[in-house]
Amino acid sequence: MFLTNQKAILLTALSLLSALDSRSQQPDWLVGWTVNWSLNPAYPQHRLARGDNGQLYASRLVDARLNYGLDLFGSVALERIDPGTGQAPWSCTLGDSAVMDAMTVDNDGTVYAGGRFVGSLEMCTGQEIPNQGSGFDQGLFLLAMDMNGSLLWSMDLSSAHPDAEDIGAMAVDPSGGVWVALENFGVADLVRFDGNGNETESRTIDGSKLVGGMDFAPSGALYVSGATGNGPFTFGGLSSNAPNPYNMYVLRYDAEGNGDWVAFASDITFQRPRVTCDPIGNAIVAGSVFASTSFGNVQFHGPDWVYDLFVTKADSTGNFLWGKESAPAGGPITGDMSMGDGQALSADDAGNSYLIGNVRGEVDWGAGVINSGQPISSYCLGLVSFDPSGAPRWAITSQSANGYVQAQALTSDPGGEVHFIANADGTLDFPPLSAGATGQQSAVLGRISAVPTAVGAEHGDPLDLLEVAPNIGKGPFDLLVPKAIGPVRVRVLDTFGRIVMDGISGRTFGADLAPGAYFVDVNWSAGHAIRRIVKQ
Repeated sequence: MFLTNQKAILLTALSLLSALDSRSQQPDWLVGWTVNWSLNPAYPQHRLARGDNGQLYASRLVDARLNYGLDLFGSVALERIDPGTGQAPWSCTLGDSAVMDAMTVDNDGTVYAGGRFVGSLEMCTGQEIPNQGSGFDQGLFLLAMDMNGSLLWSMDLSSAHPDAEDIGAMAVDPSGGVWVALENFGVADLVRFDGNGNETESRTIDGSKLVGGMDFAPSGALYVSGATGNGPFTFGGLSSNAPNPYNMYVLRYDAEGNGDWVAFASDITFQRPRVTCDPIGNAIVAGSVFASTSFGNVQFHGPDWVYDLFVTKADSTGNFLWGKESAPAGGPITGDMSMGDGQALSADDAGNSYLIGNVRGEVDWGAGVINSGQPISSYCLGLVSFDPSGAPRWAITSQSANGYVQAQALTSDPGGEVHFIANADGTLDFPPLSAGATGQQSAVLGRISAVPTAVGAEHGDPLDLLEVAPNIGKGPFDLLVPKAIGPVRVRVLDTFGRIVMDGISGRTFGADLAPGAYFVDVNWSAGHAIRRIVKQ
């Protein structure tokens, strides 16, 4: 039994936690590594990927040896990152001239990395992949490393897929297979590899010019986003007609690999919109807007000034539910925001979405959530978060860069902790934090803590339905669930976002937790809530 005053203290604490879902956030830390490149700072590519078990990986350009089109080939560091500090337990250099296109992580913490190389690809482990072409011919590579930094396997994708030009996206399916989107500007082959590097399945999207994103729903359904021209568009046995000279698309395969639906939005060029899934299988899509366009019934008016980005959400049937845009309809011009270069979109297990981009001036998302990076002539790094209904939650903006900043990628863990990476020309400043070096370019990595707050339910406020008591204690914790709610799934996450307990069936839990702070993530048929507890 719990005393009335204990219940009052608990509810007061939870109310205070709810109030922490504030309109702005700040990074916990920033770390930076020098990039040996002195020309266009938008060219270096850095990538991030996170697995459901909390393992975080980054790739960053160390030096540039060949500028080929818009790509910089050089030495690339592939690193496992400690989510709590930003430091690398191990680092593996790929050289001498490579570019990392995409990465993904499976549930065992194995990282899969793919990209292009000229010459021969030399790995820190001593293995080498020779280029089958000549001169400036690009080879495609795919490799797997475990979380201890041991190379499990590597391959030259160009040998088995000689028509492939680059890797558009990668994703891990619910059974642990890794999928790679191989592009040939007109056809995209989605190829699955098992944990030993054996090719086990492939799907073709006929008509795809570029692939920007790929993600699996828990059911095994697959979403893909990208660009296409006008004319026939076929995948998974489903044929459609892309209506415009330039289109963005988002499509869905069902769990059996059959084409389910595709949606098109007009564009003025070919770009790489991104897609990610929320925990119940909805698709969240984001990209740049250059002119008036729409996905389904969700309209986007286009930029007021130069840059504009959008985020929208579709359910599993292809019904678009809401959309947000960085430029207000009709102005006034107060600033703009452009998309990050890599996987600039993510979602957590509560269905909150996160977006990273470059900000000039001020972008007002409504409800007091503003990316503000004055003056309007300078570039800043900006992140923004939306709740499952599309309402803005918080935004964060760096100070004006004393050189230039290019947003790259971000990840979010199940509880909403965010890591991000950018390329900065000069220092990147989030007062009182700063990383990078004046007069040099740097890859800058940072972390934003999760906001421990309850998320609204369909039938009432979870704060009125659920209690965890005591929220600070040395022994086990009790989950007090009204009988009307029915069965619940409970997961406990540490402050790194790692799941330390899952599927608890009883009301008592946490006896074996080590001292520290945790988030209790509770799901039931009509809602979702997060509670913070402290084990002393």
